[in-house]
Amino acid sequence: MSKVDDTRINYISTTSTEKYVYALYNGRKAFEPSNNVGNIIHIFDWDGNFIEAIKLEEYLFDIAADENYLYGLAFFPEFSILKYEI
Repeated sequence: MSKVDDTRINYISTTSTEKYVYALYNGRKAFEPSNNVGNIIHIFDWDGNFIEAIKLEEYLFDIAADENYLYGLAFFPEFSILKYEI
Protein backbone atom coordinates (compact mmCIF):
# COMPACT_ATOMS: atom_id res chain seq x y z
CA MET A 1 0.00 0.00 0.00
CA SER A 2 1.33 3.45 -0.86
CA LYS A 3 1.32 6.49 1.35
CA VAL A 4 -1.12 9.26 0.50
CA ASP A 5 1.86 11.50 -0.36
CA ASP A 6 2.83 9.04 -3.14
CA THR A 7 -0.64 8.76 -4.66
CA ARG A 8 -0.68 9.74 -8.33
CA ILE A 9 -3.48 11.04 -10.49
CA ASN A 10 -3.63 8.93 -13.63
CA TYR A 11 -6.59 9.59 -15.90
CA ILE A 12 -8.60 12.74 -15.37
CA SER A 13 -10.99 12.42 -18.31
CA THR A 14 -12.01 9.71 -20.77
CA THR A 15 -14.10 9.56 -23.91
CA SER A 16 -14.67 7.05 -26.68
CA THR A 17 -15.69 6.41 -30.24
CA GLU A 18 -16.87 3.17 -31.80
CA LYS A 19 -13.23 2.29 -32.49
CA TYR A 20 -11.14 3.68 -29.60
CA VAL A 21 -11.09 4.83 -25.98
CA TYR A 22 -9.22 8.09 -25.31
CA ALA A 23 -7.88 8.86 -21.84
CA LEU A 24 -6.40 12.17 -20.72
CA TYR A 25 -3.34 11.26 -18.66
CA ASN A 26 -1.95 13.33 -15.80
CA GLY A 27 0.62 11.25 -13.88
CA ARG A 28 1.36 13.86 -11.23
CA LYS A 29 1.24 13.27 -7.50
CA ALA A 30 -2.15 14.03 -5.99
CA PHE A 31 -0.89 17.01 -3.98
CA GLU A 32 1.27 18.59 -6.71
CA PRO A 33 0.15 21.80 -8.40
CA SER A 34 -1.76 21.36 -11.68
CA ASN A 35 -2.88 17.84 -10.79
CA ASN A 36 -6.21 18.46 -12.53
CA VAL A 37 -4.89 18.91 -16.09
CA GLY A 38 -2.96 16.79 -18.54
CA ASN A 39 -1.40 17.02 -21.99
CA ILE A 40 -1.00 13.36 -22.92
CA ILE A 41 -3.76 11.33 -24.56
CA HIS A 42 -3.53 7.54 -24.23
CA ILE A 43 -5.44 5.65 -26.90
CA PHE A 44 -6.76 2.12 -26.35
CA ASP A 45 -8.84 -0.25 -28.43
CA TRP A 46 -11.98 -1.77 -26.93
CA ASP A 47 -10.04 -4.88 -25.88
CA GLY A 48 -7.90 -2.68 -23.62
CA ASN A 49 -4.81 -2.82 -25.83
CA PHE A 50 -2.66 0.31 -25.74
CA ILE A 51 -2.46 1.82 -29.25
CA GLU A 52 -0.42 5.00 -28.81
CA ALA A 53 0.20 8.15 -26.77
CA ILE A 54 -0.18 11.64 -28.17
CA LYS A 55 1.48 14.59 -26.43
CA LEU A 56 -0.36 17.88 -26.83
CA GLU A 57 1.07 21.37 -26.45
CA GLU A 58 -1.95 22.48 -24.43
CA TYR A 59 -2.96 21.25 -20.98
CA LEU A 60 -6.58 20.10 -20.87
CA PHE A 61 -8.98 19.32 -18.05
CA ASP A 62 -11.65 17.48 -20.07
CA ILE A 63 -11.96 15.72 -23.43
CA ALA A 64 -14.68 14.50 -25.81
CA ALA A 65 -14.50 12.82 -29.22
CA ASP A 66 -16.43 11.95 -32.32
CA GLU A 67 -15.21 9.78 -35.20
CA ASN A 68 -13.10 12.60 -36.69
CA TYR A 69 -12.07 14.94 -33.89
CA LEU A 70 -10.92 15.04 -30.29
CA TYR A 71 -12.15 18.10 -28.39
CA GLY A 72 -10.45 19.47 -25.32
CA LEU A 73 -11.29 22.03 -22.68
CA ALA A 74 -8.45 24.23 -21.44
CA PHE A 75 -8.40 27.15 -19.06
CA PHE A 76 -4.88 28.50 -19.50
CA PRO A 77 -4.15 31.15 -20.54
CA GLU A 78 -7.94 31.53 -20.88
CA PHE A 79 -10.90 29.19 -21.14
CA SER A 80 -11.02 27.63 -24.60
CA ILE A 81 -12.40 24.68 -26.53
CA LEU A 82 -9.75 23.07 -28.72
CA LYS A 83 -10.23 20.70 -31.66
CA TYR A 84 -7.73 18.07 -32.83
CA GLU A 85 -8.05 15.86 -35.89
CA ILE A 86 -7.82 12.16 -35.02
